[in-house]
Amino acid sequence: MSKSAIERVSVVKAEPCHIPHIAENMRKADRDEIWTAAMTTPREALERGLERSKKCYTGLYDGVPVVMFGVCENKFVMYRHGSIWLLGTDDLEKYQVSFLRYCQRFMPDLTEGFHLVENYIDSRNTKTMRWLRWLRFDIIEEPILVGEDRVPFFRFEMRAK
Repeated sequence: MSKSAIERVSVVKAEPCHIPHIAENMRKADRDEIWTAAMTTPREALERGLERSKKCYTGLYDGVPVVMFGVCENKFVMYRHGSIWLLGTDDLEKYQVSFLRYCQRFMPDLTEGFHLVENYIDSRNTKTMRWLRWLRFDIIEEPILVGEDRVPFFRFEMRAK
């Protein structure tokens, strides 16, 4: 009997050894977004995310890294604020239903202790915007223009309940 897709998915603490596969196979939308926002390569973005994140996980499918996500802590005088992020491979699309179920399980852990988690998303990344809405993030549709090409980016956020 074969395993179902959900049984083939696991989420583990992110490690440097997960970076090469995700970096080499990163989705075009994610590559475009990190280049526009920070002129950084997939490997650099993943290394920086892993290094700076208070909490960081890797999603595996049959033991192969498919996605890395985390939250970086920004301490302000009055409240704790986190910058949430996710970078994935094209395989994330193939197994999106399984990973969506896992994402819901990890949101309470990622947002725990923060008054607000937020970040910015490239307006061209419509699939990820749908995913963010599904996770109950608010997308602020007053864009800021980013990079040399002045690409619209939208802020997204989730406030503590």
